[in-house]
Amino acid sequence: MAAAVPKQYLRIGQQTVLEYTLAALSADQRIVSLTVALAEQDNWWPMLSLPATTEVNVVAGGKERADSVSNALRYLLDKGVDRDDWVLVHDAARPCLSAADLSSLIDTLAQDEIGGLLAIPVTDTVKHVEDYRVLETVDRRLLWRAQTPQMFRLGALHDALIGALAAGHPVTDEASAMEWAGSRPRIIEGSADNLKLTLPADLETARHYLLPGDKGDSKGEARKMFRTGFGYDAHRFIDGVPLMLAGVEVAHSLGLEAHSDGDVAIHALCDALLGAAALGDIGQHFPDHDPRYRAIDSRQLLRTVCQRLVAAGFSVVNIDLTIVAQAPKLASYIPAMRVCLADDLALSLSAVNIKATTTERMGFAGRGEGIAAYSVVSLMTG
Repeated sequence: MAAAVPKQYLRIGQQTVLEYTLAALSADQRIVSLTVALAEQDNWWPMLSLPATTEVNVVAGGKERADSVSNALRYLLDKGVDRDDWVLVHDAARPCLSAADLSSLIDTLAQDEIGGLLAIPVTDTVKHVEDYRVLETVDRRLLWRAQTPQMFRLGALHDALIGALAAGHPVTDEASAMEWAGSRPRIIEGSADNLKLTLPADLETARHYLLPGDKGDSKGEARKMFRTGFGYDAHRFIDGVPLMLAGVEVAHSLGLEAHSDGDVAIHALCDALLGAAALGDIGQHFPDHDPRYRAIDSRQLLRTVCQRLVAAGFSVVNIDLTIVAQAPKLASYIPAMRVCLADDLALSLSAVNIKATTTERMGFAGRGEGIAAYSVVSLMTG
């Protein structure tokens, strides 16, 4: 990213990042005003096209995030806004906030005593490290990656921020200030596409989400075609290996027998993706007699399949996956599974659906002998 232009003023198509962000917030009619904290000598703000349907105010930004948010909250209090009114704090550099995620946040917290934030579950293995040496592996089932907006009562958030700053407590987001004040904010599951622009590559990722048909050719849409693929796989249970499903380790006494890590869900998905692109099947690309794929993480296979799809001129539109197992119960794992697959496929969370079902104790899955998975996918080409 060019150092001369702050990231919120970089352009994606015809609009700046900040214009997309403000438009996403103003699209919900329950948001009655927007207050933007600006740095000193901000020469780009006057050139923006602001939402016509929502009041937009400006306050001076501070040295740190918490200072800027405190200034904005103080401004609202000085205007006479009720301390019990809800406020949402959102990063200027998160332009891909979806209407569905925003509505889910507001709807879920409207009657909450405290408030909360959008977040997504951590899916990678997490290590506690000191001096570049691992101390322990952290239980990732307890970990979520915080996003914005974060939604709290105006007065409570203002007091928490001021108190935490005065106490010298590190305030990395609004929820951390509320936690310092003794509250337990509620988590609302968000989407992986609500990314914060940090690295240069993030701008192109945001372009993918905001302008999915933009390939630099105004006639490109007319040439697009869609493909559909179907995949199926099944593996038997064995002792002594972890149970991996859709990239997530599931607590169970048995794992699945396979040359790789046995992730039957990803294997079915890979077959569906390859089938839609007429690129054969997973066995052709990753034969079970090849030692390179012995006990391999199936997410690596999925990423490789995606690379081959891109090379063949395809992009994934959406996926639907059904896992068939009498046991274990999978409902609590599905949110993390969706995030895993969305990350690997570079998809919005709303384009990834996973279901779990039983066979009412019929067949090999019903007898607890193994697990099967079915997948249907759509690809776009052109």
